[in-house]
Amino acid sequence: MSQEHNHDELCAEQYLEWKRSHKIVIDMRGTYARQEILAARAARDALEQVMKVRGCSGEAIRKIEKEQEIAKHGYPLL
Repeated sequence: MSQEHNHDELCAEQYLEWKRSHKIVIDMRGTYARQEILAARAARDALEQVMKVRGCSGEAIRKIEKEQEIAKHGYPLL
């Protein structure tokens, strides 16, 4: 993710979609079937590529968000 990239409304929308898929992929409770997890992983990875073309990254945004959650709550919320 470029340091000069200014996140806009499209970044926010794409990140929310990325995050929905990411939650399924990292779920450790066994809530989702294997096919759902594989589909979510494919969707998340495809969206990451789309975001990177724009100079953005769901992974990078999540890292920042996670650090903020740890600072505020002492642990990540996701």
